[in-house]
Amino acid sequence: MSKLDFDDVLGLGEWYDEFCKSIALSEEGNNSPCVDSAVTDLIKFEIQMEGAKKDEEKYAIYYKAVMEATRKAAPIFECAWTACDGMFERGLTWFEGNKETEDFKAWHDNYNHLKSNESDINTLEAYHKCAAIWREETGYEINENTSSLDKDLCLTYAVSNTNVDTILRMLVDMKTKSDERLKRGGGSVRLGTGVSDEHTGWMERWIKGKCGLLSTPPWGSWKKENKTGRKLAATAIANLTQKTGSKVISEAKERHSMVVATVHDQDEVADLGLILSAVSNIADDIGSAIQEAEDLLDQSKAQTPSAYHQQVAAMDVVFSSYYWLWRIKINRHSYSYLSQWLFELGQHPIGNKKVRTMLGALPFQWSRNLLGLFANDTFNGNKMYIHPGVLTRGRLSDMAACFGAFPVGNPHRILEGSGNPRFLLNLRRDGENPCAQTVTNLFRVFSSGFDYKNMEIVPPEDMLHQSFLGKTSPFQRAAGHDAGFQEVNIVASKHERGTKLDSKSPYVFTTLLEAAKQRRESSATETPPKKEKEKKDIKKGSSPGAASTGKTSKAGSSEQHKFRK
Repeated sequence: MSKLDFDDVLGLGEWYDEFCKSIALSEEGNNSPCVDSAVTDLIKFEIQMEGAKKDEEKYAIYYKAVMEATRKAAPIFECAWTACDGMFERGLTWFEGNKETEDFKAWHDNYNHLKSNESDINTLEAYHKCAAIWREETGYEINENTSSLDKDLCLTYAVSNTNVDTILRMLVDMKTKSDERLKRGGGSVRLGTGVSDEHTGWMERWIKGKCGLLSTPPWGSWKKENKTGRKLAATAIANLTQKTGSKVISEAKERHSMVVATVHDQDEVADLGLILSAVSNIADDIGSAIQEAEDLLDQSKAQTPSAYHQQVAAMDVVFSSYYWLWRIKINRHSYSYLSQWLFELGQHPIGNKKVRTMLGALPFQWSRNLLGLFANDTFNGNKMYIHPGVLTRGRLSDMAACFGAFPVGNPHRILEGSGNPRFLLNLRRDGENPCAQTVTNLFRVFSSGFDYKNMEIVPPEDMLHQSFLGKTSPFQRAAGHDAGFQEVNIVASKHERGTKLDSKSPYVFTTLLEAAKQRRESSATETPPKKEKEKKDIKKGSSPGAASTGKTSKAGSSEQHKFRK
């Protein structure tokens, strides 16, 4: 059973104070106390990566590096709150009470479709509405590290001199890919639709008149469809338009008009020995393909890259994780087993096949249900744009951040460490910017084995983007927040190694545990306003990073954590 047997912030504070008596926590370089946030040297993984041949081996090395860099950086205070009994009950109960609401059904009822296809704007907006309501009605947001972002994008991002060039290289790559998606009008037609260079190449030759007007496409016929029901000719025309410009459609229509004219030219039909009905059918099929291509391009423009970038950056990790928890029908008795499994998942890199094998071997109903939630391997589109409510193998780490930073049945196992890319956000961005230092180290490992410029998704770049947003925790929500990075300016930090940091934290918390205690008491019985002396006793402006000095005394106490009004 879970040892996080408290329901509210008062119980959290009491648990945390007791926990800190037995484990020394660090505040140096982190936003919220953790076991250790020292920047890890990952050079050995760079060397291993250079000798790796297969992508599977390279990814295993990279994720070993991630685990090594983040294994003791979990924000214990916020992790305990996210996984506690009170949140467990309120979080799951909310879904039972709201499963028939219009916004919830808009994406929940389409889950199987979203497992295989890119999401539209409506399902994204409905998801974010539900996430906002869930946070409010469950009382999840207790401090800035568990709240929705209300700060602007970090337009000036300071990093140490040794990391400036690498961060700039990452930013340039991110901007280049973003610009390419803009030019394509969103990218949802171009990727993953079963269109090869051979298809678009033939279509270009046909449109330019370099092959016969009545030629048969190499894939068989003008009306042949791919697995998603889209005409291959339509996707080829749409892809060609995104690659080369808007004239493609008009030129295709000109060629189509020539086919139609042939139908009405009896002399040409006779001279070429054509079957009139067959030519007429081809004309209809070409016209239909061009119309479908125009529809695809319109859809692509409606689904703008900025909206999709927000989707990725704005995924509400906590809300989605609780949704998956609800979907797998977890209960209090089996919850601790799931937590332990997620914790141990972060101790050794495990491939997709082994994860599925492990889940199939576990004797719990939740493990079989979890298998059924995964997005399909044959995803029709760019996996960058998978709906934030759909579980993937990679998003198991999001569940682990919420429920597996340590086993809820044995929190002291946190000393063993469990790596998670989300824990990078607990590293601070001031001073020498240990967050950027770690991201840089991971990028060097990744780029030692992969040609990152030709990859749509580069994991270290995604975490850098999260840092640009100003996130200080895995548990913050960024929906509606400016997710762009085109205006970010990378500068060298003025600090040398070992100098004092600029500030306690990028955020200022509001009220203290004492205030939270009084609110709880006043909800049961009317209590007089707090005395002036008690107000003076409340320390203002402290940060979660000040919650511990690495000693197990007052510095690690919950009184240093600020709670929301």
